[in-house]
Amino acid sequence: MIFGNTDIGGFIGRVTGTTTLILNCYQDSLVMGNSTPGINVGGFIGHCYAGSVTNVSNSWAQGSVVGTAYGGIGGFIGKTESAVLGVFYSYANAIINYYN
Repeated sequence: MIFGNTDIGGFIGRVTGTTTLILNCYQDSLVMGNSTPGINVGGFIGHCYAGSVTNVSNSWAQGSVVGTAYGGIGGFIGKTESAVLGVFYSYANAIINYYN
């Protein structure tokens, strides 16, 4: 289980202003945002900030993702914010749960 407050990801919590290349990676666990604030929760990456360049290839996320309705939540990526993102041959098999 992976548990936190903000920018929580099963593999990476936060990508900021960098060029990131992720190859042949996976995660299989519960990713959960705390109830306050519990925002930007993703099965693989929590949050790709503005100015970041992220390429993900041949990677996957599996498991449950739990977060609040106040931020981004996603099976693979919780939130992107003016980021350059390339996802190739990758997928998420996730159960998404959110609460207010």
